[in-house]
Amino acid sequence: MNQEKESQQWEGPVKDAKKAFNLLLFFAQVWSLPLEVYVRRGGTWGSKYMGFHCLLGMLFIPVFGAILFPKDDQTPFFGFMVFTGLMLVAHRIEGWKKQKAGYVVHSRYSGQSIFPGNEFRAKSVFEPALLAAVGGAVLYLSVPLGMYLMGGSVALSLVYSMAEEQDMARVRQMRDAQIEARYYAERARESE
Repeated sequence: MNQEKESQQWEGPVKDAKKAFNLLLFFAQVWSLPLEVYVRRGGTWGSKYMGFHCLLGMLFIPVFGAILFPKDDQTPFFGFMVFTGLMLVAHRIEGWKKQKAGYVVHSRYSGQSIFPGNEFRAKSVFEPALLAAVGGAVLYLSVPLGMYLMGGSVALSLVYSMAEEQDMARVRQMRDAQIEARYYAERARESE
């Protein structure tokens, strides 16, 4: 009885922590998605990758400046939002061209990084580092936009670090399933 009661006491905080983390991850995806057009090869992401989160991310660009820097000039945010929108259109057109040429990819694939080598390292380390460096340089022109880019680099790193952890968990589950299948196949042969 006490063990059941103790289990229920922990259930609330654990659920709350999971909800808080999921909300943080959602916010990080919203912030980082529009920035990915600058660090991915044109037309390489899946047809369903840039969806509702990206739309929210596009709306977040001017909101970030208006809320956190209301006294600063908002023109750089609107210019950045328009240019990002044009980049999204260019990526989509390039994607259609690649599909017609036979390019096939998972519909939710996040696209090829502009950095060669290990994809997860590129997306969780090199791309955010580039965005942070560009954000640092942009600080000299527009502090709010530079801060937006630097914050987006942290969000991008978080999103892809979590994606890598999810992939590794799936790989562990697949390995465990292989081991179990061999074990039970051997047991079945022994019982014959």
